[in-house]
Amino acid sequence: MKKRIILFAFISFLLLLITSFNVTSMPIPRGIYYRITPRENRLYINPEFGENYSSPLENVTSIPQHPFMASNGWNNMHCDAYMSDTISQSGPLANNPEVNSIFRGIAECVTICFTSDGQMVTCCVSLSKPRLILMDPDSLKEIARYNLPKRPRFSFLDPIGVMEDTSGGAYFYLDNQNRVVVATHEQAIEIVQILPNGQGFELSHKYDLSDYVIQLEHPERDKIGCALPDWNGNIWFVSRYGVVGVINKTTDAIKTLELVDDNVREEIQNSFTIGEDGIYVVSDHAIYRFNLEDNKPIIDWRTEYNRGTTRKPGMLNQGSGTTPTITDKFVIIGDNAEPKMNINVYYRNNGTLACSIPIFEDNKSCTENSPIAVSYKNDTVSIIVANSYGHSNLLKLTLGRVTEPGITRIDVKPNGCGGYFCKEVWTSDEYPCSALPKLSIGNGLIYLYTKTPSILWPNPWYLTALDFRTGKLVYKLFVGSSFTFNNNWGPINIGPNETIYIGMLLGLISIKDA
Repeated sequence: MKKRIILFAFISFLLLLITSFNVTSMPIPRGIYYRITPRENRLYINPEFGENYSSPLENVTSIPQHPFMASNGWNNMHCDAYMSDTISQSGPLANNPEVNSIFRGIAECVTICFTSDGQMVTCCVSLSKPRLILMDPDSLKEIARYNLPKRPRFSFLDPIGVMEDTSGGAYFYLDNQNRVVVATHEQAIEIVQILPNGQGFELSHKYDLSDYVIQLEHPERDKIGCALPDWNGNIWFVSRYGVVGVINKTTDAIKTLELVDDNVREEIQNSFTIGEDGIYVVSDHAIYRFNLEDNKPIIDWRTEYNRGTTRKPGMLNQGSGTTPTITDKFVIIGDNAEPKMNINVYYRNNGTLACSIPIFEDNKSCTENSPIAVSYKNDTVSIIVANSYGHSNLLKLTLGRVTEPGITRIDVKPNGCGGYFCKEVWTSDEYPCSALPKLSIGNGLIYLYTKTPSILWPNPWYLTALDFRTGKLVYKLFVGSSFTFNNNWGPINIGPNETIYIGMLLGLISIKDA
């Protein structure tokens, strides 16, 4: 740890200087590689599919609209309360595509949400502090901002660790009143109203949770990772060191429980999932479903999974890296097994395993992203999983390097005996790095943010579209060619205007058809 601190202390100082500037509207240069690449070589369209290829998915079971969240597709990082990472909206088809980018200092704009009146809001997270930003969805220029609480000062000594910290604003959601609900670095939850017609933000309510997190000695501290509402409107939250809590919507009373098994404190790194039947949380030891009894959180069921023997390169802790994804019948996670990770499919009602399947190559498999899941009316579920192995920190994608390849589709089908089996349908050898993919139900394309290996320089990054049915490449669009285009665990976001938004280390990219 000492060596790490010394190595990055100077870098941290420089980054702090940069982030102190109020830079909001400067286009990001795409690098020398972009300028020397002929325009006709910046876009590859697979002739097998041709231009404007679109193949909408049919007989898909729609995901229920959460009554206390904004519209499905645009209410949180994973699109909906089921965390499906699917959206009915079509994305770009590479029809004379336009790439736009905006520079916001060293600040990655992660989640993109849209209000009922079409306003675009994001949270841009820097080393020093996160900011809620209201943006013009076309030009990406800032309309208004709201400063969230700063990070603790000692975090700056470890900038790589900061980039692996999901607390303080990376996860937020929009509620049914167009309000941002966000967990902050003050160990609190703020509810921030987005005012009509781009007038800005206004704090509506703040819940202080500092007495409910795990009390640790300085400089160690617990962190509120994220918050989400249940289907009755109560706000649930989780902390890094295993606190699961709920805020009563009527009384504002706060009740919690701690995840401790055999004197071992469990950790929660990712977001959680909201079903009509309960709250699904994955720790670094087990998958849970919680509910309320006498207004207190209780455990409905708990199922342990294979957490492996070590933290793999590409994981934020030793355990599952996935936010649980649910369908009408199942809850899906990836484990940390060796030599291959498994995709585990459990029944929602009791947590028993329905089926499991190992994926990717031996000693080269893990995922730190929530699985994509789409459910069909014929009782079949399709799951898309991207490989994260090798992304131990953001420097691993510099100097022409990439992570291990692999994105795979798994189908869960009835076995004819009352149960289900998992079957691999296809695997692509694209390099998904750390980006969270999205599936467009509207055009049948899986959108990835990929990188190709090169010798030291350059570092080309691409928006890559795969055909959902076959896994074949449909098109690949060159976006940029420098370290700054790394999106560092961020999601691909598809807007209601058929535009894709991708956060990166210096700001935000948008990609749309002309």
